[in-house]
Amino acid sequence: MTRADFLLIGICLLAAAVLAVWFVLGGREGRTLRISCDGKLLETVAVDGRGLVANGAGYYLFLFEESGTTWERFETYPEVPEGVSYNLLSVSESGVSVEAADCRDQICVRHRSISSGGESIICLPHRFVAEIAGRAGEETPDGMVR
Repeated sequence: MTRADFLLIGICLLAAAVLAVWFVLGGREGRTLRISCDGKLLETVAVDGRGLVANGAGYYLFLFEESGTTWERFETYPEVPEGVSYNLLSVSESGVSVEAADCRDQICVRHRSISSGGESIICLPHRFVAEIAGRAGEETPDGMVR
């Protein structure tokens, strides 16, 4: 191996390290947590940097009934009702996650918690979306060009 080979390998390793740091630390910071069901915005919670504001922390229980969707905020883990469709959303400084749901696939419950702008958790059976977006009235750009 020549000196040029070592130089090329070193440049490739340096580029890989820079890209790894970029992907790990480059998450966009959101400003609001938007919770919607069937395309209708239900609730917004303010986000400060990468952690959620303390007054928005807690549990949000969403009940899906024929008459519509209702929700309530709890400080502690609430009793989960039986016989009704629901999603229980946990909001804390470490992120947002779905703690419990009655959908059969449980994909939303197994999803990792979200904390950066542009991330979302979706429950398809309930048409439920929790996403972290930019400042109020500001769309967070994604990979699509309009």
